[in-house]
Amino acid sequence: MDELKDIVKERLAQLFNSETQEVTAGRLHTTQGNISKWLNGTQLVTTDNLYRIAKTYSVSIDWILGLSDVRDINGLNINNLTYEQVARIMDRLIIHNNIKILNHKEAVHQPSGDDYGEIQPGGIRIEIRPDDNSDYIKIKDRLLSYMLRRRYKIYDVGNDMVDYWYNNSLPHFKGLKVVDNTGNMQDVLDAKGWANLQDADWISLIEEISKLSEEERSALIQEIENKKKEDR
Repeated sequence: MDELKDIVKERLAQLFNSETQEVTAGRLHTTQGNISKWLNGTQLVTTDNLYRIAKTYSVSIDWILGLSDVRDINGLNINNLTYEQVARIMDRLIIHNNIKILNHKEAVHQPSGDDYGEIQPGGIRIEIRPDDNSDYIKIKDRLLSYMLRRRYKIYDVGNDMVDYWYNNSLPHFKGLKVVDNTGNMQDVLDAKGWANLQDADWISLIEEISKLSEEERSALIQEIENKKKEDR
């Protein structure tokens, strides 16, 4: 209990720092005495006052209680972004015409010798960066690429499928932290094979390999490659 009081008084001190206790009390419709007790740690904030503080100052109750380091009520913890959050952000940017991501319908099918194409099973190189577009961005994360491709397909079907995507599909990825691709994460995904994976398959696979060290992933890649050679 003492630890919680210390956390709350520290967070409230940060929040009320630019105000006198009288001003804060007026904003929160309480007494200056209550403000003083909260800041001194002699009295915990009641539930209704927590709600009032969060609403008045637009901060997260979890932040006040020390359960999160994200202060703003609508803030994102950049170090713990999930695939659901990123997909929703990208979707909003696409809808508002802030960005445009090429899908297969807009790709130019032609032979190409540069590094921007991708070889398809049929031997056709799909040029995914138009020559006149210097704003090309490559989605290197395999799962994020899958989610964005799903998005385009669903939007082509109709509003019912869009609603289903928002309310039923995206929440599956709510707790799945975006992986760090600076190592061999994508290499092990490629080795595992992801072309026909569905939502649940992606989640279990990402959770599995995220727990492995760089060395363990390298060993897994080698194991998979050796198994493929034996099966030939």
